[in-house]
Amino acid sequence: MNKSENFSTLGELLFTQKEDKATLGAAIEKYGIHTMGRDGCLTQYPIDSEQALQALVFLTTSVVDGNPMKVKYFQAFEDSRYGWPIAVLPDFESIRFENERKITTLNHLLNRKDPIPHAGLACEIECDGVYGFDRNQNPRHFGPDSAEAQDALTGISVHLKHERVPPPPGYEEWYMEEDPTYQYGWLKDDLPNFRQTEEYSWVESFHRLESRGALFKDDIYTIGRILLMRKGKPGSIRTAIDRGGVYGFDGMGRVTYYDADDKELGELDAALEQYAQVLLRGLEPELSLIEAAACVRFGWPKMRLPDFAAIEAEPVPEPSMAVSAAATSSAVPTVAAASTGREVTLGDGSEELSARARKPYELLILGLLCVLRGEFPGSKDPEFDTDNQEKLAEFLTKQIGVHGAGVRSIKQKFSAANKLRSEVGLPELIRAKTVTPPSKS
Repeated sequence: MNKSENFSTLGELLFTQKEDKATLGAAIEKYGIHTMGRDGCLTQYPIDSEQALQALVFLTTSVVDGNPMKVKYFQAFEDSRYGWPIAVLPDFESIRFENERKITTLNHLLNRKDPIPHAGLACEIECDGVYGFDRNQNPRHFGPDSAEAQDALTGISVHLKHERVPPPPGYEEWYMEEDPTYQYGWLKDDLPNFRQTEEYSWVESFHRLESRGALFKDDIYTIGRILLMRKGKPGSIRTAIDRGGVYGFDGMGRVTYYDADDKELGELDAALEQYAQVLLRGLEPELSLIEAAACVRFGWPKMRLPDFAAIEAEPVPEPSMAVSAAATSSAVPTVAAASTGREVTLGDGSEELSARARKPYELLILGLLCVLRGEFPGSKDPEFDTDNQEKLAEFLTKQIGVHGAGVRSIKQKFSAANKLRSEVGLPELIRAKTVTPPSKS
């Protein structure tokens, strides 16, 4: 048999076997092209080769079938060089069926000359859903929470696994019959702008999830899903709960709002902490951690989903005034308790004070020390009544009346300090009774 009889040229396929140009072009884009030399030797060229491009040019410049002069011209113009050996002839029927579909499939996008990354496709589906065919083979959009979207994500995950570790031939033939990547995609005239990234490591393990339906719900965007998709970490999730509460399903399956300190969240806190500990060790958490009951029970409605990226980008908070005061509490005047052995802060009852709030106390202590030493003019005068706290307050105000330490303020501080006398082993003050002199009749 002549070698050329085992080779089908583009001209024969186009004009004799009546294959349409679109089908032949799709076959070249998918399988590349072969050439046959004058000596009958065959050479295969990939889709990105100059030969494949030239074959596509021949197809695009061919004219209407049935014009004898044009057919003869096409066949004479090196057409015999391009085609496929009959043994490896593309499946034109399948290609034609695919071309007639209104959807560009996931499989096509994953296997074309410039494939879309698995993560780029998965991210688009997880955010905005995917198209597929209904029972009447009409294209229909399925939302990101739908079972169809989960099937599509599963197909992408399995495709990635098989790309890295090819399955046995028998399994591959069986799986192709139900491969979701052939069933879902996007309208040909409205393809999304896919992200050219492979940063979504969750794609690798998605097909191993046992509770996809529990993670993907219409009512709330579950915390398990947030962790799986790397949209938030345990810390930012708990911060969001602290600031605005969280939603979840009650015992009747109704979506309910829960306050940040609700006791129902105890199980969720434990799950988040366990997940965080794994991350802190630099390990990849097991899928069972995000499939925990609390992680699939709680979350937020999509319209109320917190901005976890913004929370994680917040600067490390400065120490609070209370923490700052506690760190410098040694500067607060204290009295060692004689009977109780504990330390008591002199003041208005507050245990921790800012530097500004401590200033009046420090001035008051300084003033009293000055009175005891007689440093202020008149403080050694025998007529000076140190037992009269009101007069003492007035005296100190004249000497140190700054930073709001007025008479009333000092008297309040005296009163607060006197309340501590019993705690430090001192007897209560006995106030002199005011005697009203009898009126002259």
